[in-house]
Order: sequence, then C-alpha cells, then structure tokens
Amino acid sequence: MSINYEVNINSIPAFQDISKKNIERIKKEGEYLKYSMGSPILDQNHIPNKILILLSGEARLLNKVNNNINTISKLPSDTFIGIASLLNAKGCEFTAASSDVI
Repeated sequence: MSINYEVNINSIPAFQDISKKNIERIKKEGEYLKYSMGSPILDQNHIPNKILILLSGEARLLNKVNNNINTISKLPSDTFIGIASLLNAKGCEFTAASSDVI
C-alpha cells in the first residue's frame, strides 16, 4: 500500500554521501509502501522490480522447505531488500513484515 511519509534520507547510512541533486531525485521518484505485520514483502519465486529500504519496523528473511517456514534472520530498519534477487536475476529473497513496516 502506497502512503505519504516523510523521512530524512540523509539519515540512512547508505545515502549520507549522496549529492543533494540525487537525494532530490530519490525523494521525487521514490515511493513509500506500508506492510502490515505478517504481510509478505518479497516472494522467493519472483524478481522484484524495485529495491526496498526498511525505514521503520522489522522484517524477517524466511526459508520455506516442505511447507515449513523458518526465520533465517531478522531485518532491522535501514536494511535494503531486493538487491540479491536483482543481482542474481532470480527471486531468492522471501521476506515478510514481522511488525508494521514502512
């Protein structure tokens, strides 16, 4: 779900050295999405069309084997997700919100 949200992008460690011009571009072209607790964020069977940054909340990186789902890692705020799937050109990140996530 797309929402209105304000964040200081320079407060995200990966963006601290980016030029003001590029920060403005990110603000203009970026989209804020909200996921409720338990909602899937990425599916391991699909390549995402965007890279996501967890601005608030926490997600889980999951593994599904024989219909059993296990948490591999908890993903805190400022974590990027979707990069591995894009670089591999194959869906490989199964993530879900473990709290409300923006």
